[in-house]
Amino acid sequence: MMPLQMELEVARGSFLVKIVCLVGFFSLFLPVSALAVATQTSTQAPVAFHWVHQSSDPKLWEEILQKFNEELTPEQATAEKSAIDTYGYNYLQMVGAFGHSALVIVGHRPAKEVTKDNAWNVYYSAFNLDLDTGRKTGIEHAERLWQWKFVRLAKFGPSSAPDVTFTYLTCTECEPDSMFSSFYYDTGKSVWQLRPWGDGKDLWWTAGDGLVVELDLIGEGGGLTFFDCVYGILNSKETEFQNLAMRCKEFTETESGESKVADNTVLYGITDGQFNARRVRDASEAVRLTQEICKPTMRSFLCRLPAETSMTAGPTEILKTVFPNAPGTARELAAFRSINHRMTITEVVSRCGVPDELSGSGYYIFTYHLRDGSFVNLTAAGTDGRILYANHLDAKGQGDSQFAVK
Repeated sequence: MMPLQMELEVARGSFLVKIVCLVGFFSLFLPVSALAVATQTSTQAPVAFHWVHQSSDPKLWEEILQKFNEELTPEQATAEKSAIDTYGYNYLQMVGAFGHSALVIVGHRPAKEVTKDNAWNVYYSAFNLDLDTGRKTGIEHAERLWQWKFVRLAKFGPSSAPDVTFTYLTCTECEPDSMFSSFYYDTGKSVWQLRPWGDGKDLWWTAGDGLVVELDLIGEGGGLTFFDCVYGILNSKETEFQNLAMRCKEFTETESGESKVADNTVLYGITDGQFNARRVRDASEAVRLTQEICKPTMRSFLCRLPAETSMTAGPTEILKTVFPNAPGTARELAAFRSINHRMTITEVVSRCGVPDELSGSGYYIFTYHLRDGSFVNLTAAGTDGRILYANHLDAKGQGDSQFAVK
């Protein structure tokens, strides 16, 4: 006869075996996703993109500070390094995390307090930080981003992580280019990178390190260039991702006095699962995109002109054909001071030369670009029609003075 304690042990063992068998039996009817959740321990699902702040995650923030101790250490002026190149205050500007990868933006200032005298001398650097291994690497072409400013998050795709878009200047104490660019998450390498926008061959303002959205003056040997761009992030009607549209208009005068006008629009977006650029060839689409981009606060010349007059009707060769014996095009405002409402465009051309641009429909706008970057707009029904309006506008389309059309 079996002792009571042994009988209890056997009964308990038999009960546990039945329970295990029942669990195994019922698990056959559980969805695979439920089993995955039940068995998931050390392997966690990717964390959605989020900003890391000292207040929201003080532990992680402190770990990042320690990892970037070298970059955050104040610099000291030496015999080899002048005070102007010494950055005494370095700090974490922004940190964004996706999965186990963090995008870290470090700011560099001459001093903690920025004044009018040193505000120009501020730059930012971008890094990748692997939150699992602690390995940090600098992001190529993002070592010195002058006057870096965050714009917004954009879903350009194809990664589920958003792009971090921003603007920056290419240099300081110079005539810098103002650039638009973004950091994107490379799912194949699990790192953040600077998104390429072009190679600068087809359109010089589409470059690997960003899009040139503004500059003061370009050209060599006394040439003049007028350059105006408008750009914006737009929702796509065809995909779940967003597009970036950009339109630029430029005018160049060569040393020989020849003039050239270029008006180009590019649309960036997802096609066949890849982020690509498409040149917009249709004028009506370019106008529509311009209208979608423009906001009341924008000072762009392209935004201030009525949509139907913002497109150049044709190259300057057409105007040269109409006025084959015209003198050289005037580049100073003084040449236009004597015009009046009794004059026709043909008479103006006989004095001031061939206009650089022709736009509009029905009523046409004849545009002259001046050497100081401003321009003159003359509105008439045609070359033989009398002048209706004559305005002098600055490079952003704002009227700083108006002719007296008597």
